[in-house]
Amino acid sequence: MKTRILFCWAAVACCASVCADESAADRRAEGQRLIRAGQAEEAVACFAPAAQQGDAVAQRCYGICLLKGIGLPQDVAAGIGWLEKAAAQGNAEARAAPERLARLQSEARQGEADEDEDGEAADGED
Repeated sequence: MKTRILFCWAAVACCASVCADESAADRRAEGQRLIRAGQAEEAVACFAPAAQQGDAVAQRCYGICLLKGIGLPQDVAAGIGWLEKAAAQGNAEARAAPERLARLQSEARQGEADEDEDGEAADGED
């Protein structure tokens, strides 16, 4: 898993350096093209810097990738955070279902609680 995370961040760094002259909108568009081509890891490497530059559509796309584990390890809490940033900027698709975001947050918190309980149970069995 660490190898996959390192690879994903290396790909992000690579895209950031290769695309240094590109605008956030250009990076997002390239990410969308790569998703359609089935190149998820490369797409994430374009979405991430565009999202960090404040592109609301890239924030939504990056958030969805994180939520679903597309092109990088799944991270529901981080995905929700990026969707919230996109919604705060008025992205209609990110704002369309705030109740869905609340449900996802609740599920993420429940998942973390379940992991904590599993870890305590495993410790008690030794």
